[in-house]
Amino acid sequence: MIRLVHWLIILIYCILPAAVLARGIFLFIRKGRRKPLQRFWIACFSGTIMGVLVSSLYAVQMRGKLIPSQVLLAVYFACALLLLLKGFDHLLWIVLRSALRLRSSAGPSWWFGVRASVAMLSRAALLFGIGLPYILAVSLTYRPHVAYSENPSTLFQRPFQRVNFSATDGIPLVGWWIPAIPRPGPPPPTVLLCPGLAATKATQLHLAVRLMQAGYNIFIFDFRGHGESGGELISFGDLERRDVLGAVQWLQTTHPQACNKLVGLGVNTGAAALIAAAADPGPQGQNIDAIAVYGTFDSLDSTLETIARNYIPQPLSWLVRHVGLPLASAQVGADLSSFSPATDVKALWPRPILVIHGLDDEIINFQHGQSLYDAAFQPKYDMWIKTGGHYDVIENDAAAREVRRYFDGSARIL
Repeated sequence: MIRLVHWLIILIYCILPAAVLARGIFLFIRKGRRKPLQRFWIACFSGTIMGVLVSSLYAVQMRGKLIPSQVLLAVYFACALLLLLKGFDHLLWIVLRSALRLRSSAGPSWWFGVRASVAMLSRAALLFGIGLPYILAVSLTYRPHVAYSENPSTLFQRPFQRVNFSATDGIPLVGWWIPAIPRPGPPPPTVLLCPGLAATKATQLHLAVRLMQAGYNIFIFDFRGHGESGGELISFGDLERRDVLGAVQWLQTTHPQACNKLVGLGVNTGAAALIAAAADPGPQGQNIDAIAVYGTFDSLDSTLETIARNYIPQPLSWLVRHVGLPLASAQVGADLSSFSPATDVKALWPRPILVIHGLDDEIINFQHGQSLYDAAFQPKYDMWIKTGGHYDVIENDAAAREVRRYFDGSARIL
């Protein structure tokens, strides 16, 4: 059902601007009404500003470059969103006006005023209670792509291969295969590196520096909705598990020897996707021999509840969880409220996991990392970093050393 709603929403986004424009032209030609066309152009103008602004801010934040086609797509998406909200408001007003009989002024004038006031208050409450969480859900799940000029050669003077592959559900993905420096002996182990939310293969390749020095092959890729990969919507790790499985599938097909010892390293939502993929009973998921995760969560629902409670005032925080999350699920086509890495991690056994989390993590509270660790079966290892925020932990040199020691030990026993 949720997939059907997802495709219905996508269809509405695709055809709504053209349908509204056609209606406006029809009403202007047949009846001489100018307001529908005027409202359409106002929505398009506002959507253009929104799309350009969001794309530009995202490019600045991520230190990337704007992609013209992505800016145009963001503009079209913003226009469709505004038209959808305006249509919802219009339909809402029609229903309230009919239900409260505002077309008729029968009865005392004060009674008509009461009905009109109830209609206006109900309209405002429903727009706030549904429209605002929907805008928030859209802003959290939609990501405009930005371009990066860096690559392993410019960053670390390492040769690499740019590869195109697909997630198991067909989303086109792009990654970098960075082979280990040839050495005598058995084939080197391989690290599958899964970047976090809003990060790309270019921005989080630094996590692999010590592992490259230690003689590991590295395969890092952009998740859907990020960097050079396809897709415009993200699901915080739920659907992204298919990206991880697609990456393993590519490795099994093109570098089978590299999969003899395959380990995974993930950051926040990328780590959640990695755990979910490793729990998959298929040959791709079971090929992941050990994983290490930075700053990830136990369940999306509980993590969102903590974030909303700490940073968003009531009643909006309640709306975010109970209205915004279901709307986000419909937007992406997956039940995000049921996504639980803490449940998936149990299926990792008997393979090991290393959980790294900061005690002062301001984005994903430490309790969620602790809960994930507690849910895992032995063998499991933890590293709790006492100072520094979420991104400080990712940059922490001691954590990078610990990841290398952990993978070195895991590789010896695989």
